[in-house]
Amino acid sequence: MAWTLYYLVMSFSAKLPWSHCGNTWNTEACYSRVTFYSDDANTTLNSSNVLADVGYNSSNVSTLGNNSSIMANGSLNEVERKTATEEFWERNVLELTNGVEEPGQLRWQLVLTLFAAWTVVFLCLIKGIKSSGKVMYVAATMPYLLLLVLLIRGCTLDGALDGFLFYAVPKWEKLGEFSVWGDAAVQMFYSAGMGWGGISTLASYNDFHNNLKRDAIILPILDCLTSFFAGCVIFVNLGYMAHTAKLPIDDVVSDGPGIAFMVYPEALAQLPLPQLWSVLFFVMFFTVGLDSQIVHVQTLTSAIIDSFPKQLIKRQLLVTGSTCFLGFLLGLSCVTQGGVYFLQILDWYCASIAVMFLALSEVVGLAWVYGIRRFYSDIELMLGHRLSPIWRIFWQFITPGIIMFVWFFNLAQLSPVTYGKVTYPTWALAIGWVIAIASLIPLPLCALIELRRADGRTLLQKLKESLKPSVEWKPANPEVLDDYYKMIQRETNQDSEYK
Repeated sequence: MAWTLYYLVMSFSAKLPWSHCGNTWNTEACYSRVTFYSDDANTTLNSSNVLADVGYNSSNVSTLGNNSSIMANGSLNEVERKTATEEFWERNVLELTNGVEEPGQLRWQLVLTLFAAWTVVFLCLIKGIKSSGKVMYVAATMPYLLLLVLLIRGCTLDGALDGFLFYAVPKWEKLGEFSVWGDAAVQMFYSAGMGWGGISTLASYNDFHNNLKRDAIILPILDCLTSFFAGCVIFVNLGYMAHTAKLPIDDVVSDGPGIAFMVYPEALAQLPLPQLWSVLFFVMFFTVGLDSQIVHVQTLTSAIIDSFPKQLIKRQLLVTGSTCFLGFLLGLSCVTQGGVYFLQILDWYCASIAVMFLALSEVVGLAWVYGIRRFYSDIELMLGHRLSPIWRIFWQFITPGIIMFVWFFNLAQLSPVTYGKVTYPTWALAIGWVIAIASLIPLPLCALIELRRADGRTLLQKLKESLKPSVEWKPANPEVLDDYYKMIQRETNQDSEYK
């Protein structure tokens, strides 16, 4: 979000700074992909074209061909070409150092945008769920409107159909590869937001009799449709970009945390009124990040307040402000000149290892420890009717099996973290594993605490007691407590008859 605000501010420039190479931060390796491939893919630019784009003396520059040979001081040196957007990202936005062992200095511009981003999050949560809920109506719907505008504009461009077909038409030979299905499962898992606590937190604010079955069905459908819709917007613009540069679409697409700040701005810079389209894109990008961040912070503050309700229920503003400020302080590590290396460690290890294991623990604990029959009764009390037996099959067998498969696949595919061509030292990899394991420590720790508190003389007795549902687990709505206790009594009688 800090990077997005930086790009948003720069989008108001008279000439987008990432659209050309005539800036102070550009090097001799800089080139404009559009200028370079302007008329014919086989045409080599003469020195005047390079001079106009790069801004160097023509006596020092010969020609730019596929080998990117640049003459300096009478000798040819092979250099790695970089687009203007790449150099803007690495040399202006990040001021990238050579590796994680060189953190460099804080980028004061990014510190300001980071502070601004956290300030916006705090203001959206200033009244808790009441204010964040109202913000969500805007933050969740605005991206759809802006994406629709960008899609309509993109569809009018040359090469848009090629980009869409590249995106939508399956490569059938790839469907036989095991890794493709594993990657797809990982993507869908994270896209739905499982294991982060956000869905459970927001659901806890629902009315007791809210139709949660309907929501559970609609959510993944909307998620899938939204992903497809956003992909259409991206690839029609990439199709235009590939058409203009006379390149295969594969060659204009990169990956990594900087993709949104290198590929897409380059495509938007080629449109008429590029400042307008860049502003729309980065406003959309910021609102997407905002609604996600609001949920993450809401999850954390709700957990803190729920843990100490008597002390903190009237200090919600203080808890929210402290959480946002702490988040800002922690985020400073990512806005140094080498901050993107540390961010890559967080992204590489935390999500792929910890979150999926936590989600597996949740579904196993719910279906096998808490008990699927009692869970069915809880939902029946909320919905007014009993669920189909098919849900039981999913919760007890299919869902845990899929998550376990994806988790093991992810671990098998996991390789040491890299950023571009930069490899990380051993101590940095160790930090990644510590971060990944840290969020798993509460599982055994809380289990040991619960065992110690449980009634019973032997360990086995304590274990049996600790696996029983807590008496504190009950509806917060007093109007349904009588029905809840009747349900518990019915379940207890059934257990006695079964025994």
